Amino acid sequence: MNRKSIGLGVLVVGAWAALLHADDWPQFRGPQSDGVAASTIPSEWGPGSNVLWKVKIPGLGWSSPIVCGDKVFVTTARTENQTRPSGGFGMRGGGAGRGGFGGGRGGPPFGPPPPGQIFPPFLEDRLGLSDAQKQQVRDLQKEADAELAKLLTEEQKKTLKEPPDEEGPPRRRRPEPGQILPAVEIERLKLSDAQKKELEDFQKATRSKLEKIFTDEQKGQLQAMREGGPGGGPGGRRGGPGGRGGRGGRGMGERIPNATYHWQVVCLDRNTGKVLWNKQALEGKPRVAIQPNNSYASETPVSDGRRVYAYFGMHGLYCYDFSGKELWKKDFGAYPTVMGQGPASSPVLDGERLFLQIDNEEKSFLVALNAGTGDELWRVSRDERTNHSSPVVWKNNVRTELVTSGSRKVRSYDPATGKVIWELEIGGRCYASPVGDAEMLYVGSEPGMGMNGGGGGGLYAVKAGASGDITLAENETSNAGVAWSAPRGGPEKASPLLYNGHLYVVKNNGGLITCYDKTTGKPLYRHRIPGAAAFWTSPWAAEGKIFCLDDAGTTHVLDAGPEFKVLGTNKLDELFWATPAVADGSIYLRGVDNLYCIRTTDKK
Repeated sequence: MNRKSIGLGVLVVGAWAALLHADDWPQFRGPQSDGVAASTIPSEWGPGSNVLWKVKIPGLGWSSPIVCGDKVFVTTARTENQTRPSGGFGMRGGGAGRGGFGGGRGGPPFGPPPPGQIFPPFLEDRLGLSDAQKQQVRDLQKEADAELAKLLTEEQKKTLKEPPDEEGPPRRRRPEPGQILPAVEIERLKLSDAQKKELEDFQKATRSKLEKIFTDEQKGQLQAMREGGPGGGPGGRRGGPGGRGGRGGRGMGERIPNATYHWQVVCLDRNTGKVLWNKQALEGKPRVAIQPNNSYASETPVSDGRRVYAYFGMHGLYCYDFSGKELWKKDFGAYPTVMGQGPASSPVLDGERLFLQIDNEEKSFLVALNAGTGDELWRVSRDERTNHSSPVVWKNNVRTELVTSGSRKVRSYDPATGKVIWELEIGGRCYASPVGDAEMLYVGSEPGMGMNGGGGGGLYAVKAGASGDITLAENETSNAGVAWSAPRGGPEKASPLLYNGHLYVVKNNGGLITCYDKTTGKPLYRHRIPGAAAFWTSPWAAEGKIFCLDDAGTTHVLDAGPEFKVLGTNKLDELFWATPAVADGSIYLRGVDNLYCIRTTDKK
């Protein structure tokens, strides 16, 4: 890039920044995509305490709110007789969920179930189980829990509840209906020969009973999963036999609703919660399926301070001014996603350029648009399958980069041209977005399943100035482009938090949080947050505190630093999967039904 183009880029970015207030929250995870708030915010709230307003949002959406000036924007998708998620997949980590020995920890969707869980709840929807079948599964789960409790010693029960050691390469476990304990847990618990024999007999009997519950068609679907699932067999981080495997995402119970939806953009007054305008972007029947607990409005909008860009995945991108006037719209096509999960990647801005990462099972690509006109500036194809992470603009001490995660590779692009700057092969499944500072970028993934590539995963610290292929060789933990790595420390659904010299990674289930030294990668602590349910939202930070919102509505407030310390908890009785926005002393929490403004009562 020549000096003239660099100067123009600085002017464009500067003009964009001037349109935003210092404490706006204009995109997913805030102005720097890092979840760090610039202002003082409440650390205590609840019904009747520091809740400035609460507004019901029509329809359903897991997109985050954004805040610009005196306006709050959210997106939603509405239809008649809309089903409400109720915690989904049995993953209520505090024991409210279903299945899994040791407190009903539940298991991640399309991922390994917890020890003791005989049938991952997400498969109930994938296989179309009837209510009677679901009840039979629940009854059998109770039997399994009781038998496992009799089989294990008190010390083994305690060990089973503790997090496993994360040293060494990740050990992948696909859902295996009827399995009580996988081999890795049998090894960890040090079962005696007699216990192993008893477990084997118990497991055979459980599988036999479970198989009798299913129809022949359902058994066939399960067999397809055992053989690699839609989209190919298991692969590895360094080129295993998995890969794209054809038109995967169209199978396994994917159904496009035969219903009319209304995709909407809602603008509210920041101080009162009053709806200023509600614009319908699109009306019609969905073009792609989504899994039952996803929404057709899971992508977070982004704003440059004068326009708001609402992206609805396979249903288009819509640009409005702050008065609600539609300025332009774009349709990028509709493509299937793995197992019908649906899309979730949010757009990001860099000055007058708007970027979208559109990864799917058919035609993945990254595209840059002129933010003012919607004209396409460049487009590059991506050798990727379905991913749900959002791209980030990484402004480091060497240059500005556009970074995308992927189930094959993390890639950095030149924002002006789309040319690849560096790439890092990591494999796994990518839901979490990267986070970085002037010196390093932190990125990772959780181990994948056969249904979308398999293997891989881990946490990586990429150095500013990296270039070319920086993939680690076998047994390497660092190289010229990677400062350090943790093979089993990768983020799952929540994006990592970088704050005051430390990197925090929150696991989806079990309330597990790990704190790393950001420079060396040394784990400083790894601890379970007491009573935590599942974490789908990404953590945020302010004034020396870490905030972690679980899906049961409890925000766990932790001390930011090298030692684990719980400072308090705040409870709202609602399901939360959307990452909050934090602006001008307020926290905006989006639940399944309502949007809340949390603000100290004397804050004006």
